[in-house]
Amino acid sequence: MGHHPPSFSSLIGPLRFQTYLDLVEGDEALAVELYDWNIRASGAFWELHTAFEVALRNKLDAQLKVWNERNGFTPEWTINPHPLIEAVVNPSNNPNLNKALRRASGVAAKHFKADRRQEEQPRHDDVLSQLTFGTWKYLIPASDKPSKRKKLWDEQLHMAFPRWSPLKQDAVKHLARRIAYAHELRNRIAHLEPLVQSNLRQTRRGILMLGYLMGRDAHEHCKEVDRTLELLDDYPLNQEFISWRSISH
Repeated sequence: MGHHPPSFSSLIGPLRFQTYLDLVEGDEALAVELYDWNIRASGAFWELHTAFEVALRNKLDAQLKVWNERNGFTPEWTINPHPLIEAVVNPSNNPNLNKALRRASGVAAKHFKADRRQEEQPRHDDVLSQLTFGTWKYLIPASDKPSKRKKLWDEQLHMAFPRWSPLKQDAVKHLARRIAYAHELRNRIAHLEPLVQSNLRQTRRGILMLGYLMGRDAHEHCKEVDRTLELLDDYPLNQEFISWRSISH
């Protein structure tokens, strides 16, 4: 553990630091060590999640292209979406596609100004890169009940997970749940929230399992970049991780 000044609590915020103090019964030195560990763990899990998220996005994108073209539209489903895809990806209460198009247009405008080139409309890949992880999460149906998402899943999107088996009970629900846990972890890291009360081992297993279900290429890449196990084994407290849900609910 490195040396930290007495003002460490004010440096990171008393309320934030109190989260760590509560876990170690007021031991300030151990709380600082736990905080520093949390920074390293956040970085490691961000790397793993990035590998997983990019693979998930591209696997689902490939299947959406096939489905969109087969149903009379161009493969560029972000630019020319079938009404079913638009209904799922771009609902009126959360128009993800519209937001991504605006962001991609803004990026294209900056490039035009910087490069002094003729302005171009954003391409499919430009829009794709602007879609949030929540877009991919909500493409996976959370149950077997008939829905627009379930129709897309049954007809095409399940092919993004070639090792997935529909024969197991509640198979789609379990898949969606693993992705939801990964999404939750991603948001906690992005918002600089503590991970020490999250069930990180379970989430790690879920991400690696999702990589496996997407195929050998995704699984091998996720395993290649994964350095979270070493961090988990170095957890400063001699106890199993506590699910933050059991504390906050």
